[in-house]
Amino acid sequence: MHTVASSWGWSWQPMSQDIDDGLDGVLFVRAKVVDSTKPSDKRKWTHRLAGSAVLLQVKGGETQVSSQTDEYIRVKVGDLQKHKADWLKSPLPCALVYVEPVEQGKTSTRAWWVNLQDESAYVSEGLVQIPRKNRFQAGLECRGSFSKLVKNQQLSAMVQEVAIDRTTTISQRVTGLHPKGLKWEAWRFYKDWRLRGSVHPVLGPIVVNRTGWSHLTRQGRTVHRIANSLLLLPAAAQALREVRSWVYLRKLQPCKTVLEDGSEFVIDYLGVRAKVISSWRTPTEIMVVLRRQTTFRLSTDGQSGHSQLAGLPRVQIWFHSVYEPRRGQRK
Repeated sequence: MHTVASSWGWSWQPMSQDIDDGLDGVLFVRAKVVDSTKPSDKRKWTHRLAGSAVLLQVKGGETQVSSQTDEYIRVKVGDLQKHKADWLKSPLPCALVYVEPVEQGKTSTRAWWVNLQDESAYVSEGLVQIPRKNRFQAGLECRGSFSKLVKNQQLSAMVQEVAIDRTTTISQRVTGLHPKGLKWEAWRFYKDWRLRGSVHPVLGPIVVNRTGWSHLTRQGRTVHRIANSLLLLPAAAQALREVRSWVYLRKLQPCKTVLEDGSEFVIDYLGVRAKVISSWRTPTEIMVVLRRQTTFRLSTDGQSGHSQLAGLPRVQIWFHSVYEPRRGQRK
C-alpha cells in the first residue's frame, strides 16, 4: 500500500484493528505543488493534502478468494452485511483492495480494487466481486482510474441540499408486497405534479407528462429500479424547484433531426443533481434527468439560396427520469 501511495504522490495511514469496522486504513489524496520560481526543478516539487481521502479494506491470500476468471476476482468478506451497511452510508468513498499473494520475501506488484459503495460489487452473500480492469498499481494510468472515487467525493461536497418531510413523500407501506399499490400512489403524485407544473430557476418551465412516466416504468426495467425511481419523484420535483445549477450529460449523445418543413431540432439531456436530506433515512444524492429539444426554423435566402435561421430557436424541456448515481443505477 505504501509503495503504490508513494508512487501516486499520495499517503497511506493504517488503522488500528482493535475494533472490527471493516476498514484497514485511509488513503489520503495529495496534489502536486510546483515551485513557481523553479518550475522545471523536480526536487522542489511537493505534494500537499488535497482535502480528499478513501477508506480501504485490504485483502490478500489465496484463502480469501472464492473464485476468479480473466475478468474478475470474487473475494470472501466476513460479516459482510454489517460492513456493507457502514460502507454505503460512509461520507467518504470506500474501496476494497485485493493484493495478489507472492512468495515469502518478495513484494507483490499486482493488486485490484472495487468501489464498495456500488451495489453491483455485492454478487452474493459474503462475496465481493473485483473487476480485473481496476488495477491498483504504481503508475499514472492506475491512479487516474482510482481517482474517479475521489472526483465523486469532490462533486458530492458541491451538491446543493434539499430537505424533504414525510408529508411530501410517497407512502412505502405497500412497497414490498404490493408494487402496484406503490405505482398507484406514485401516479397520483405524478398527476398532481403535472397539473401544478414545474419551473426550474434557470432553465425555466419543465413539462411533466406521460413521456417521463413511461420512461420510468418502461418494460425491461426491474421492479426494484422502478420502485426506487417512483419513491424519488417528490425529491425530484423539489430539486427542480430549488437547485439552480445544472449539467450537460455528455454520456447521452444528442441527436439531430430534419423535419419536412426544413426546420431542424436537436435533442440532448441535462441533469440537476441534489443531496436529499430527511429525518428518517440516510442522505442520498439524486440526479434528475431532463430531455431538451431545441427547434431551429430555417428559411432560404432568395439570392444566395442558402438556409438561414428564421427567428430565435424554440426550446422545450421535459422531465425524463430520476435516479441515485451512487447506486450505479441506469437511468
